[in-house]
Amino acid sequence: FVEKDGRLADPVIKGLLKYWPVTNCQKEVLFLGELEEVLESTQPPEFVRCMVSLFRQIGRCLNSPHFQGLGKCYFI
Repeated sequence: FVEKDGRLADPVIKGLLKYWPVTNCQKEVLFLGELEEVLESTQPPEFVRCMVSLFRQIGRCLNSPHFQGLGKCYFI
C-alpha cells in the first residue's frame, strides 16, 4: 500500500507500533521485517510524523535480550 500511496506510511507504521508483540521474539522479528519494507518506501515528510514513536520502539528492541530481534533491529 505504501509503495502506491506514500501518505499511508504514517498510519501503517503507527498500526505496526500499536500491535507490536511484547513477549514473542519471532513475531517481533517479523514486525521488524515489515517495518523495514515500509520504511524503504517512506518519504521524509511521512517519516517525520512517526519518527518519535518509531525510535522509541526501536530503542526498546535494542534493549531486548533476544539476539534475533536485536540483530534485525541493527539492519533498520
